[in-house]
Amino acid sequence: MSSHSVPTLYLYMPLQESRRSIRAAAMSMQIFPQDIEPTLAGLRGLADWLESQPNACAVLDLSALQSVGVHIGNLHQYLATPALRARTLLTLDLGGIWPATRTWAQELGYADLYAPFDAISLATDARLAVEAIATMTDMAAINSDKLAQYFSAMQVVPEAGSARGLIRKTTGLDAQTLCLALASQVKAIDRSYHFKSYPSCFLGTEAVDWMAQQYRIDRQNATKLGLALQKLGLLQHVVHEQPFADAPNFYRSTASSVTDRIPLGKTLQALSQTGGVEVKDRSYHGTNYPQCFIGSEAVDWLSKQQKLRRFEAEIVLNRLHAFGVIAHVQNEHPVIDGFYFYRFT
Repeated sequence: MSSHSVPTLYLYMPLQESRRSIRAAAMSMQIFPQDIEPTLAGLRGLADWLESQPNACAVLDLSALQSVGVHIGNLHQYLATPALRARTLLTLDLGGIWPATRTWAQELGYADLYAPFDAISLATDARLAVEAIATMTDMAAINSDKLAQYFSAMQVVPEAGSARGLIRKTTGLDAQTLCLALASQVKAIDRSYHFKSYPSCFLGTEAVDWMAQQYRIDRQNATKLGLALQKLGLLQHVVHEQPFADAPNFYRSTASSVTDRIPLGKTLQALSQTGGVEVKDRSYHGTNYPQCFIGSEAVDWLSKQQKLRRFEAEIVLNRLHAFGVIAHVQNEHPVIDGFYFYRFT
């Protein structure tokens, strides 16, 4: 068997639980896992490897790619043909994998988009990723029970120290499922504080009440679940000022069926072109920031164009931010409905 005929899975991922899990899944199917050097040179080499190996595919972590200036909007410069993108699975750590985010990745020609994997997800809710890798490498997918046994034998388990691992260990759920459960069970209503209105939010104490009761844990551990969701961009303070706490602070889930109807690719294109949000050189406290726009003005534009409430427009913009196509000028904030400067990358 020549080296080019060996079924291979190329991995551009940080050395964390997700990479260890997908490596183990590949090995269980007799697929050779090959790490890609986390550089632009490594990414450039990927196209050549995929071209020369018809039974090879790749998993690329978009968060890792952003560290070398690559995002979903310019990744096609390295994977230039539809055939190469069709053999590439993407993962994204922040913001959740919602219908609109998956659709955008698929519209761009990629095989699919997933949250980072763990040993449990690959045998259950992310099982389709295992089957897709098997299909693209012309190998047979191992069934879920045998895959779980393989993970157990190799001692591949979720890392309790990570946000996703903590959620999995405490609840048995993946992070996004917990986010959806919280959104459906803890009632979000319009509230006010100091004469200012905050639509569709819940109290930290209410979220802790529900999680403590639902998962039979104490309030301290329920608070840790809320902090883990916030770290992953699945829960947010209404004005992005407070970490999640067992307190009467206002929070909201970023799960939103309303925003799932907004096409991200078309929205980005319209927002960044003539007639979209105003992009120009700006200054603040004596520092110049060339070619940027204001967060509140982007929210203005999107809420009017798509008939969204302001917090819904902010959620859409933060989904673009998670993909790396919008960035704060100092990389300090998500998109906030306020006087903050951002750029299209």
